[in-house]
Order: sequence, then C-alpha cells, then structure tokens
Amino acid sequence: MVKILILVLSADFPPYDKMVQTSLETWDSIEQEGCETVYYFGKSNKQNTDKFVYLPIHEALTAMGQKTISAFEWAINNKQFDYIARVHSSTYVDKKQLAIYCEQLPTENIFAGVKTKSQNGFYYQWGGAHYVISKNVISRMVENK
Repeated sequence: MVKILILVLSADFPPYDKMVQTSLETWDSIEQEGCETVYYFGKSNKQNTDKFVYLPIHEALTAMGQKTISAFEWAINNKQFDYIARVHSSTYVDKKQLAIYCEQLPTENIFAGVKTKSQNGFYYQWGGAHYVISKNVISRMVENK
C-alpha cells in the first residue's frame, strides 16, 4: 500500500480558517489507510501539532510558492510518504479515490494535475484542483528551490 501525505495549503485567517474547519469536519474526518493530512500555514505564534504546521514564511498571496516548497522540505524531513497530494484549503478530497488512483501510478517521476491553457496560449499545471507528486520529484523540487 502506498503512503500519501495530503498537504493542504492553508492560512490562519478568514475565510481560510473556516475552510480548514470545514475540511476537518467533512472529508478529513474520514479515515483512509495510507493517507495522512497535514495543513500548513505561514508564520504564527502557534505551535505545530500533528495536523497543523506553521512555517517560517510570511503569510501572503505572493508567498504561496515559497510556503509550499518549505512545506515540501518539512515533509521530507518529518514524514514517510510515497506521494504528496498538494491541495488547497478549499478542495474536497475523496481519500478513498485518491488512494485507488495513487496505487495505480508509477512510484517515480510523477507530477500529476490538471493541464490548462492560459489566455496567452501557453499550457501550465493549474493548482486549483490539486497535484499528486511522487517523493523523488518532491526531493528534486526542494533541492532546486
């Protein structure tokens, strides 16, 4: 069975705090073998818990990429996983279907998400749905910040 770390891009202020609470009460209240969820936030006076990680990154819209790389680095140093599912606090995750999907993936070189076309005509991975990324790709992203 694969191990999936669901990292939820979060913020500790409205409306994101309500989205996190809703996730905890809905999809994240359902246990799924092989899945663990961690919500990550920017700087705070709060202490890390098993579910909430506060990173030394200023909380700002323009810092989401930096905050995510910091969360990936934290995950490599603190968690055992085969894949990270990086989702937003507004995303509903069907953990059972996520586990079924990941069980069928190769164990390396995975960066899966929704490919979309910009108004300027170039394609990119849209983060609005979420990404599934294998551990070796996460490691390369952290190494090449």
